[in-house]
Amino acid sequence: MCPECGTGVRATILALVDPQASELQPIRFPRLVASAVVLWAAGAVAVAMMCWLPHAADALRTLGVNVERPSAKLGVMLGLITSLLGAFVLVRPHAKLGFAVPMMTLLGALLYLPLGYVMWKHQALMDAIGGPRYLTGWAPMVEATTLNVTAFVLIAAIIMLQRPIARTLVARSLVMRTGRVDRQTMYAMAIACGLAIAGVLLGRAVPSSVPMWADLARVSGIVLIGFGSAMLSIGLLGSLLDCARIASAIVAPKPTLRKVIREGHAQPKTAIGKLIDPTPTPIPTSPSMLTPINPSTPPPPSAGPYTEPKR
Repeated sequence: MCPECGTGVRATILALVDPQASELQPIRFPRLVASAVVLWAAGAVAVAMMCWLPHAADALRTLGVNVERPSAKLGVMLGLITSLLGAFVLVRPHAKLGFAVPMMTLLGALLYLPLGYVMWKHQALMDAIGGPRYLTGWAPMVEATTLNVTAFVLIAAIIMLQRPIARTLVARSLVMRTGRVDRQTMYAMAIACGLAIAGVLLGRAVPSSVPMWADLARVSGIVLIGFGSAMLSIGLLGSLLDCARIASAIVAPKPTLRKVIREGHAQPKTAIGKLIDPTPTPIPTSPSMLTPINPSTPPPPSAGPYTEPKR
């Protein structure tokens, strides 16, 4: 036990040492990859927050607050570009990834381009008609429905294509790999996109000639869109926290057990250490070198009669 804090020394070492750290492939540019991981998630969070901004203004206007509906086009594009830059860096962060994982990551990064086009057109359409009016008689148009569904399909595809590289980077964090923190699953975000798609399609599933069923379908569609979008946004926020943990593990990886416990060999001296103390570091080669002998100390009784050493 540590005499200062009372914590078990072995438990402290095991909490910091990663036995599998030596099996992970080295990253040539750790700071670049760590920054890319954070940008990848932060850009996606920025896109989600910018998409919520016009709907928040619509809700305030419904409550009687006189606010203008802001345009989210520029903010969405900047967030997508930020996330795209991070995604391109993550195509091949280290060697021995095989062929499938880098290709899936590259394809996911390329899907940002059609996603940006679709989201730009959707935001421009919403700005032209004054928003979807979810709270004041939502009547989805064909063009808006097509753009919405396409955007959510592309988002789900990007999430699933970039999931393998994310799991590869998660393996670098001992805390996340052993389940000591809540890790955001990317499957859940893809399912959230599916719920939003179902809500968008439900708004046009029932013709307006049947008023009661049409109103029920629209209300159900609004609920599914809101729930799916909220779950996707929460998932992206959780992913940003996970990416911050991954980035810290990339920049400062956990030491292995071999690095902490040296198998009886002394630590080689650095250049500064040799300058301060030029004495060569002894390398133990036999048991007699591990235990120094003091002539003034009497031997144990089993070694025979004690003889006073000559002085």
